[in-house]
Amino acid sequence: QLFSGLIANAGRSGNLYQTSNVFANAVIDDFYTYTYLNAFLQRQSAMEYIDNAQMTAVRWGSDIYAKLDKTQGNKFMVTQGNVVVADGNDRFIPDLKDPSQKIHVYSLGGSSKDWMLPASWSGVTKIDRYELTESGMSYVDRIDVTDGKVRLVTPARVPYILVPAVTQ
Repeated sequence: QLFSGLIANAGRSGNLYQTSNVFANAVIDDFYTYTYLNAFLQRQSAMEYIDNAQMTAVRWGSDIYAKLDKTQGNKFMVTQGNVVVADGNDRFIPDLKDPSQKIHVYSLGGSSKDWMLPASWSGVTKIDRYELTESGMSYVDRIDVTDGKVRLVTPARVPYILVPAVTQ
């Protein structure tokens, strides 16, 4: 059960009417930090286990790595090629059904960082960010793409969807 604590939350078990219930905000946290990331990984087969001085990792398919970076205090990361999909508790996960048109963004603690876009987004010069709310998607802003990267300031516990802007 390598990474079991990183891809599954023990709090998910329990009766809805008991004190061990996962409350609504925790369900959202659980979905983005564990469930959706796990579904992303499981689209490929686990192909290789790596354990050396630098990392403990599993390679999924040909280019997806889920790893604990031993040089950074066992920091959890998931990469697909040169694209970081998970960085600690921050997520930048291509959509499972349409990865060239949507990316899911989430951060447990909030973050400000540059994210490399997947190769399938190579012609994209601007992206539109939508917040996911209980009533659907709500437009937030349009963000420029520079050198294949997008700078995102992500408040804690706010789910977003990124899509290529309609007019580039």
